[in-house]
Amino acid sequence: MIPLGFERPGDTQAAVVRVARLAELDADDMAAWTELTETAGADNPFASDYFTRAVLTHFDPRRHARLFIVADNDGFWLGVLAAEPAPRFGRMPMPHWRSVLNANQFVGGPLVRQGREHAFWAVLLPALDEMAAAGTALALPMLAEEHRVTRALIEHCAVTGRAAVMTGRIARAMMRPVQCPVILPPKRRARLASLERRLATDHGPIRYAAVMEGEAERWIAAFLTMEAAGWKGRAGSAVASRPDSAALFADVMQAALATGRAAARTLFAGDRPVAMSAYFLSDGYGLGFKCCYDEEYAAYAPGILLLRDIVGQRATTAAQWFDSCSAPEEATINALWPDRRSMIDLCVATGSGSDWPFRAAMGARDFWHRLKGGA
Repeated sequence: MIPLGFERPGDTQAAVVRVARLAELDADDMAAWTELTETAGADNPFASDYFTRAVLTHFDPRRHARLFIVADNDGFWLGVLAAEPAPRFGRMPMPHWRSVLNANQFVGGPLVRQGREHAFWAVLLPALDEMAAAGTALALPMLAEEHRVTRALIEHCAVTGRAAVMTGRIARAMMRPVQCPVILPPKRRARLASLERRLATDHGPIRYAAVMEGEAERWIAAFLTMEAAGWKGRAGSAVASRPDSAALFADVMQAALATGRAAARTLFAGDRPVAMSAYFLSDGYGLGFKCCYDEEYAAYAPGILLLRDIVGQRATTAAQWFDSCSAPEEATINALWPDRRSMIDLCVATGSGSDWPFRAAMGARDFWHRLKGGA
C-alpha cells in the first residue's frame, strides 16, 4: 500500500506528487481543488472537486481510495487523480491501481489544468513507478479518446516507451453543432410536433422550464420520485434505489446548480411535470447526466420531447460539443444526435525496472479473449 503523505519531487517545473485520503485535505487543499475545478473542469465535470468528493464520501466507506495530487512547490495544483487499489484485472490476478469510476460517472480520468497535461503525466507516472509494491499498472477506464488529457497520456507513453494497452472502446452519441448540425428528417420533426400537440390537447398547455434559484432541493426530490416510479425503480436501477446514489445525486446537483455548472429542465403538461433532465453545462461544453419521464404519459414520448428542447437550445448557442453520456445501443438518442464520441479504457505499465510483468499479463488477457472468441 502507498504510504499516506507520500511525496515525490517531480522532474517537471518543480512539481511534486502527494498522496492523501479525502479526510486529510485541509482548507487550503479544498480551496486549491475548487480553483482547479473552476479553471479546468468544464470539459469533464465528472472529475470535478464536488463530484469526486461526493463519490468518495458516499461510495468509499473503507477509505481505500487515494487522491494523487500533482502540485508545484507553492501548493498550486496542476492535477488530481482519484484511484483505488485492485487485486485483479478482470479474471487475472494482477495488483494495480484503478482510477475511481462510479456508476454515475460517465467520463473517467483525472482533473488536470489546461496546458499542464504533459507535465501531469510526466510527474505522476514516475511517482507510481516508485510505488511498485502497489501493482504493475494504472488502469484508466472510460477516457474520452479525443480529450486533451487522454491525448497527452498516449503521447507521453509513445515518447518515453512506457507500455500502454487499450483494453476497451465504445462510441456514444454526441453533438457538435458547428461540425455536425442536428437536422431531424421531416417525418421525425412532424411526428414530434404531432406528439407535442396531442399532449397539450389531452393534458393542458405544455411548457419547458429551467430550475430557478432556490428550487434545486425541490427539483431533486421530484426527480428522484419520478424516476423511482418508472421502470428503473422496478428494476432497482433508479438513483433513489440506493441511499448512497441518492445522496451523491443530491450533493452533485446542489453544488453544480449553485455554481452554474449544471442545468435542470422539466417538461410540464398543465401543472404536472412529465419529463425531467439534468445535465452539465459550462464554457461551451455539455454532458448528459440523468433523465426520466412519467410513464403515464409514455404514449406522448415526453422524454424525447424534452431532449429535443435541450438539443434545440444547445444548437443555437456557441456550444463546442455536447456528450449525451448515453449507452452506445440507445437507439432513440442515436437517431437524434448524429455525431459519435469514442470512449476508451487504457491500462498503463508502472513499476521500476522491466515492464515484462505488465506485458505478460496483457498478453495473457489477449490470449484469453481470442480463446473465448474462437470457442
